[in-house]
This record gives sequence, structure tokens and C-alpha cells, in this order.
Amino acid sequence: MPDPHKPSPWQWLWMHSAGLALGLYWLLLLAATHWPQSPDLSEIPGSDKTAHLTAYMLLAFLLARTLTGKGPLTLTTAVMVLAIVALYAAA
Repeated sequence: MPDPHKPSPWQWLWMHSAGLALGLYWLLLLAATHWPQSPDLSEIPGSDKTAHLTAYMLLAFLLARTLTGKGPLTLTTAVMVLAIVALYAAA
């Protein structure tokens, strides 16, 4: 008899989508920041700052979503996300 509390494969994928998206995005961000021939954004004023801000905001959002799951974002989690993203950005 199937367990009524066990999620279906689609429900499991939906529940873990933030973690999967975080992992894929973090790998993409790592590759993009270490790629030897990155696109030159210096021709557009402020584009480098905007690109970095957007990249790290998305990373912070996905990390917070993954850590909180279905629960609310607490101050402790927000500080932890900020610390993780700041340390990654500084590395």
C-alpha cells in the first residue's frame, strides 16, 4: 500500500526545485566568473555593477528560498544568507 504522506515524483521535484535551481545557478555563476573570455561590459556605463548586483541578488534569493523551504524568512536565515553571499563574492 503506497504511503499517503510520501510525495509523488512531481511533488518532490516541485518541493526541491529551489535547491536544484540554486545548484545549477551557482555552477553557472562560478563558470561565468572564472571563464577566461568573459564579455566586455565596460562600454555600457554602470553595466558591470548592475550585472554583479543582479547576479548576487538572484543567488541570495535562491539560497534563502532553499534554506527556508515553505517557512518564513527569519532574521537568522537572512543574516546567514547575507554572510554566505558576501563571503562568496569576496572570494
